[in-house]
Amino acid sequence: SDQNLKAYICTITGQSLADLVSSTSDPDKVDDQIFDQNVRVFLKKTNRINSKIIETALSESAHTFWYRNNGVTIICDKFEPAPGKRSPEVKLQNVQIVNGGQTSNCLFEASKNESNKENFEDVLVLLRIIESALEDVRYQIAESTNSQTPINARDLRANDRLQRQLEEAFADMGVFYERKRLQFQEHPINVRIDALDASQAYLSYGLGLPEVAKKDRGRVFGDLYDEVFNPEISADKLLYSKQLIDLIDERKAVIRTNIKNDVIL
Repeated sequence: SDQNLKAYICTITGQSLADLVSSTSDPDKVDDQIFDQNVRVFLKKTNRINSKIIETALSESAHTFWYRNNGVTIICDKFEPAPGKRSPEVKLQNVQIVNGGQTSNCLFEASKNESNKENFEDVLVLLRIIESALEDVRYQIAESTNSQTPINARDLRANDRLQRQLEEAFADMGVFYERKRLQFQEHPINVRIDALDASQAYLSYGLGLPEVAKKDRGRVFGDLYDEVFNPEISADKLLYSKQLIDLIDERKAVIRTNIKNDVIL
């Protein structure tokens, strides 16, 4: 086609997928970079759905995993399957998992369980590989594949060019801007700023719409997205708005405590 797209659909074992996402420097950890263009980060193995995925992969019903899971979508610059083989190895260049991040992480966790290794060996996953080196095409594929699953508007905007630029601008300020939910959960809360919280604060104090910000903040990444993230938006404006609302919230908490304790100011 005019976008030079190629696709390859196959089945991969759970162990092979776990190996694919493991870090080359530390095989006991997942390589987070392979999920950079995925709109969501791993929502922890304790998440209800994720714990169920791990449980299934380690159970006696592991052989049914292929039928019960939506599979994984990979985008890469180039793929080369070995010809003439029933189960060929596929060479991949610049791999990104854009859909199926939760599945991939869960199977990585399951692969570390030695007591149920025999069951895990029966896990098969549907894998779709798409070849395209064009950034816009890769973004469109990530957005469209995730639009078919329960995912909110904020997630779908996570890979916007502007969101990435804001992340870089905040990084220069020593702040971790979470364009994805819980993106930098390993860092202290005082050096993190959530994209939705910051944009809600800016909608209230930067754009003068506190009622909308309070009652319907989800619109920030919906119909109000272009209004909030306009050409004039900056990391400074988002940060100052969030700091202001934090100060107000702290003051409100003090007042509530004083009222509760009958303290007269």
